[in-house]
This record gives sequence, C-alpha cells and structure tokens, in this order.
Amino acid sequence: MEALAKEKDCSIVGRWVRSICNHLYGAAASTPDGNGDVIRDKWLSVVNHMQNIHHGHGKHFPNCLHPDLGQDDQKRKWLKSGSKACEKLSQLLEQPRLLRDVQKLSPGYQTSKIEAYHSMANHFAPKMIGFSNLGMQSRLYLGSMDFNENGSRQQAFSKAGKPQVSVSYSKYKKRQSVIHLVKTARTYDYVDRLLSRTCQEVGNDQKNCCTQNLIPAPLTHTFKRLTKEDAIARHKTRFSR
Repeated sequence: MEALAKEKDCSIVGRWVRSICNHLYGAAASTPDGNGDVIRDKWLSVVNHMQNIHHGHGKHFPNCLHPDLGQDDQKRKWLKSGSKACEKLSQLLEQPRLLRDVQKLSPGYQTSKIEAYHSMANHFAPKMIGFSNLGMQSRLYLGSMDFNENGSRQQAFSKAGKPQVSVSYSKYKKRQSVIHLVKTARTYDYVDRLLSRTCQEVGNDQKNCCTQNLIPAPLTHTFKRLTKEDAIARHKTRFSR
C-alpha cells in the first residue's frame, strides 16, 4: 500500500494505510469463534467502506458495525469509485492468496510469546558461537527456565497505583508513537533452585555421575572412512578418465 501511494494519482492511498492495517486486526479480533468466512467478509468490507459505502458488503457481514458517520467523519478523504487509486487498492486487498490467509487469522492468539522465547534461547545460546551437544542442551534448559519464570510478568504500577507505560517513536512506523507496557522486575529464583539442587547432588556423592551416555556420537563417526591408499587410488582414477 505504501508503494502504491507513491504512484501518480494514488497519494490518497497513504491516508488509508493505517486504518486498513487496524481493520485487519479488527476483523479477526471481533470474531471470537474464528469463523473464516466471517473474517473474510469483514476484511472485504473495507473496500466498500473506503468509498463511503457502509451497507451491502458480503453474505456473512452485510453492514458496517459503526454508527452513522457525523459531519466530521463525512469530511474524510474517501476514495472515488472507478478512480485509479480505488481500483488498484481494491485489487491489492482482494488478492486470492491474501484472502486465503485472512480466513486463517487467529482471533486471540499471536506469535509474540514464541518469538520472545526464541529471543531468550538466542540470548543463552548465541547462533554465532558453536557449542557441544551437552552445552547447547544445558543453555536451552537455562533459557527455558528463565522464560518460564519471567515470560508472563504483569504490568507494573506506580506508587500512586497507576499502570505504567512507556512511549517510543519507531522509525519503521514513520515516527508514530508506540505504547509499551512496563512490566514488573525480572526475578531469578530458578538460579537459587539450581544451586540448591547441585549442592544436594554433590552431597549425595553423585558428582561423578556419568554424562557420556547423554552425548550422542558425532555425525562424522557414521561416515565410512577410506584407507589412505584407496583415497589416493580414487583420486588418480578421477583424473585418468
């Protein structure tokens, strides 16, 4: 949409980008049962809405849910039916591939949790460093314990009892304000439990417990190795053909 807004006679599209993005989230969030047909028709209703048409959308969502627009709303830059901007934007929003994805939108679940976990795992086991199998496993365990303890922290409150938020201005959002919830402080109780368990195991005279069975053999051990003579013979044969 932003690329389309830069084309000739299509600058009005830029005024609708944010509203259309919000409508995408709203189409899914307002459909608790996750009915794909309803979500699809709600999404497509924006094509009529941006032309100031609020009735007669689709079978599963015939009319907009907002009340009648007042005079201030009527002054909005509506797209003219049949104009270049309207036609191209409509084609963009009605792409069959996009519609199939829209039908599968989740009304209540997001990927933020799993992304946060992957970020924590990458913190304990950076991808630019190579670890042994046991080392990698141990670091992933630590990352999981840290995430389990701190991944669901609640919003913090000020001394006056007001919920705390922070405001940032993101470059990729054109310097628009972004609200972030300030969470309660992180805790590391799992470290104390690990130390206590370690001391307990050592006290039980298990400090020499064997770990070699936990470590799989390197993949190179499964390779069939040639003798030096066979390797030389094969090398010579390749160039003698």
